[in-house]
Amino acid sequence: MPDDVSIQDYLEKGGKLSAPDNTPPRYRAELLRIMASFVDSELAGAAGFADIINDGPGITERIAASRIVLEKFDHAERVLKIMGEFGANIERYQNIHPWNSRVGRDEDLGGDRLDGDMRLNVFHHPILDWTDAVTMNVMMGYATIIQLKELSQCSYQPL
Repeated sequence: MPDDVSIQDYLEKGGKLSAPDNTPPRYRAELLRIMASFVDSELAGAAGFADIINDGPGITERIAASRIVLEKFDHAERVLKIMGEFGANIERYQNIHPWNSRVGRDEDLGGDRLDGDMRLNVFHHPILDWTDAVTMNVMMGYATIIQLKELSQCSYQPL
């Protein structure tokens, strides 16, 4: 970023920030919030699918569920590395919440977050059976497409 341009002007003209050191505090905090929500959701999603792997009707379905768990952990790890560049304690972070904890099926959480856990609220609800798992996977796929499309427009280049 050129020294004679304000960060707001730079970003409004399509500029991209590429390192934590050149992000202002409020921008940095918002980036960390977005990344924490993503990582928490991936870790909670992986935990939910791990519990349902053996409910798959056959080996092919069980392998598919295992891949979902692997991919979710991989996505979380990649974003955790970026969070680490911002100074987040990623070793502590990975185990700070019980990722497999769930609320009752009919509990309405609204927009509330539980105990600092930033996962999307859908990941607080249980996956009860294989049909739930398949439905959840389809819905997560659609949500991921939307989120990745939005993040591709993000002004922080590593995302």
